[in-house]
Amino acid sequence: MSGQKCSAYTDTMGTCTICSIFAPHSQLFICRHEGCKYALKQSSSIMTPAMFYRKEKVICGKCAFVGPHKMHKDFVSKAQKLAFKIASQEIGVRLQMEFDVLSELHEDNPVDYAIILSGHEKLEKIDVIKYLSQSKTIVEWNLRQRQLNEAIQFIKFNRIEGYHRVKELANKMLDAFYDANATIERDSENGSPQSDDDHLSDVSHECQGSSRSSISSKKSSIHSTSTTGTVILNQNPDNALSCSEVSGGDELKNKSSTNEGYTESMTETVITISRRFEMCIRRESPEDAVSRIADYLDDRIESNDQKKAIAEYMERNYSIKWPRQFQ
Repeated sequence: MSGQKCSAYTDTMGTCTICSIFAPHSQLFICRHEGCKYALKQSSSIMTPAMFYRKEKVICGKCAFVGPHKMHKDFVSKAQKLAFKIASQEIGVRLQMEFDVLSELHEDNPVDYAIILSGHEKLEKIDVIKYLSQSKTIVEWNLRQRQLNEAIQFIKFNRIEGYHRVKELANKMLDAFYDANATIERDSENGSPQSDDDHLSDVSHECQGSSRSSISSKKSSIHSTSTTGTVILNQNPDNALSCSEVSGGDELKNKSSTNEGYTESMTETVITISRRFEMCIRRESPEDAVSRIADYLDDRIESNDQKKAIAEYMERNYSIKWPRQFQ
């Protein structure tokens, strides 16, 4: 194979600059004599060992030590070790910078924070250049480079995935807390536990009555119905919720019944969204509260038609401006 002439090259073989013999990388040499026209130049970027044999002048053993070039034999050395070193430094510096950034732990990332709680202030430093340059073959060098790239991607992915997972669990916990708190307040006001059906019945009964009371909150435009605790951003008592509006209205019910892919009734969704808004508005500004329930609605429902119907209901009954546009 070493005696076969070929202008091509592979990851493990290269071409002699002098005689064009196709030879394994381990049998190719470089010359460092300044006056030699086949001397090493190192004028271009080398990203892999195989690229070294493409861009630099390499010489086979016969040409290096026999013939006209033999007078420079004292300046000849094996090309493979230098190829590993140059490529490892070139690509290693870039990988090293990425690892140095990733080794920093930040408390605002939940995955990093868990690592900090375990007693680590920083991830251990990885000597990328040394790891790559100690490869024995090009195949091993390529494998190590791939492992380093995969490690970087793995760390990045887990940080992002961990953040989203914690956010998802936090939303579930908040939902459970809001529901539990709303139930406790409702039962405390009524004196005994009630089911959702009993609660809706009470609301409907109160809506039909002539007395409607408003309780001032942290903003003059915020009022709350006494039974549901629903926050209504209306100045005019005549704009209070009608019975059909409290239950979601016929429009919302019809939208729910015609959507086969929707397993939760629109009425239940309206009640849940309303309760969540009531809880948020007690501790946050109206803008922040609306933004929070808009995010919650996006996570809960996929249908834009259903989102739009619920958003219109909330805008109409709470005098708020929905922060999302639905196509």
